[in-house]
Amino acid sequence: MLEKINFSFFENIKTPEISYILGILWADGCISKRYGVMLWLKEDDIEDIEEVFQYIGEWGIYYRQLQNRKKQKCLSFSNKIIHEFLIENDYDKKSFVSPNKILYKIPDNLKHYFFRGYFDGDGCFFLGKNQYQMNITSSYIQDWSFIDDIMVKLGIKNYKVIRTDRINNLGKQNKTEYSRYM
Repeated sequence: MLEKINFSFFENIKTPEISYILGILWADGCISKRYGVMLWLKEDDIEDIEEVFQYIGEWGIYYRQLQNRKKQKCLSFSNKIIHEFLIENDYDKKSFVSPNKILYKIPDNLKHYFFRGYFDGDGCFFLGKNQYQMNITSSYIQDWSFIDDIMVKLGIKNYKVIRTDRINNLGKQNKTEYSRYM
């Protein structure tokens, strides 16, 4: 196992593992002001994929349990060069821009691993009696052009973006957006 997270994996995206990590970090990762990179997920979920992260180096592990929530686990590291790389590729703006900058750097034969990671973070399937859906949830102002591009490339025409604006049970406005594929 590597002692630290190796920047060369990010600089030269050549493996399914780093492509997947970049996708799930786009969905659920966060970067801090002090060069930190973190991924908080439900403990059960992160344990299913933790091995992929250890492929590129040793991550710090933290736990927390928020009120009325399942226990969470965090994988994190601090690295100025990787932090700057992620900012250069819009990870600090991922709630409203498309990941086109990072997708441009991922070879075509590895892009599906990015989307797998992204979907593992922000996606879900719904199967009903007469209906099936694939949903990806994001912020109200998300730029979905990268999804439009892949839908065109895959020949999928029956999809839509749905924006909701409603008052929650605490009287606060909730704005959410998701793209639904049928």
